Amino acid sequence: MLPTAIDDQMGRQSGLDEYIDWWVRDVPWYDPQIIAERHAQGREAWWYLHAGNVNPTPNMFVGYDPGQLRTLLGPMAHQAGVDGFLYYRVDRWYGHPILDDGPLSTWDPRTWNTYAGDGSLLYPGPDGPIPSIRLENVRDGLEDYNLLESLREAIDGAPTGADPALPAKARGLAGAKVVVTDTYEYVWAPAAYRDWRTDAIKVTTRLRAGGAQR
Repeated sequence: MLPTAIDDQMGRQSGLDEYIDWWVRDVPWYDPQIIAERHAQGREAWWYLHAGNVNPTPNMFVGYDPGQLRTLLGPMAHQAGVDGFLYYRVDRWYGHPILDDGPLSTWDPRTWNTYAGDGSLLYPGPDGPIPSIRLENVRDGLEDYNLLESLREAIDGAPTGADPALPAKARGLAGAKVVVTDTYEYVWAPAAYRDWRTDAIKVTTRLRAGGAQR
């Protein structure tokens, strides 16, 4: 069972936590203690987005900074310790024509009431679905999540003779506090995000190479 019931306790008070393997809450919610307790029980805690999640919380809307989605699916999700991300659909095109008039299109991106892009990460092209920049940022965020997993593995496998300052730097980068404070506060500047990611790659590479001093 995978419910999206709005319960900040994830069933702890109602007793439903014993029966639900995957509990899903919207992105602004985050309680590391409850997530840790679910993990200890062999159960999972997921995130999802809905139309009520608005700036500064990331969302899929056209007009929002698409880099938010990279941050959300990458360092933000990794830092929160959530196990999965749920989104309800990617092709909400009700009543929309094929998008075939080029980059200066008059195609209306509104997909749910006045929200543009809600439930739609693809566009209906003449030769099939067209991916959005937002979808590409989702992909990049997942790649950054995998980078953080690789960094954690490199930290755990670091040799005892490594540069003693390196593991501490690696743990700081893995925590990602330099780019994410919480679901409301995170870096918006692409350069700052790239600097963090570049450092994470370099440190991961050094740890895997034995962590020699330089």
